[in-house]
Amino acid sequence: MGFSDLSKEEILAAGIHDVSPRYIQQVRQMGFTDLSLEEVVEFAIHDVAPQLLVDLREMGFENLSREQLLQAAFHDVNPRFLRELQAQGLTDISFSEAVEFSIHDIDPTLIRELRSLGFRELTKDEILEAGIHEVSAKYIQELQAVGLQDLS
Repeated sequence: MGFSDLSKEEILAAGIHDVSPRYIQQVRQMGFTDLSLEEVVEFAIHDVAPQLLVDLREMGFENLSREQLLQAAFHDVNPRFLRELQAQGLTDISFSEAVEFSIHDIDPTLIRELRSLGFRELTKDEILEAGIHEVSAKYIQELQAVGLQDLS
């Protein structure tokens, strides 16, 4: 990541988004040694902290690309979120599945609520479909209230 021939705009963008020499060094230490300054600025804009990559690697997500790390930061796919999903039995969730869950606001609360209403054996795909189509505990309870029973 040797930056040369930088334009005034690139230097200004780096300054505006607090891209310090220390941050550039941290990005390099994360293994991203061939990024352009624009890509480093993009990391800074989306709050890609070096610790995020360390934490995700510790959780088994090795070799994440620049795009995946940006997705993780942008969609709040972090160790806390992943541990909460694992606590609900989703121990084999892939990185892309975790991103999809976050994009569609599928959190441990939704999973717990669905299970408490009798949907105990939902697959990851079924949980994802429920989230995408906004099938919530409240929705199921409303269906039950109008006489639709045995929905599981």
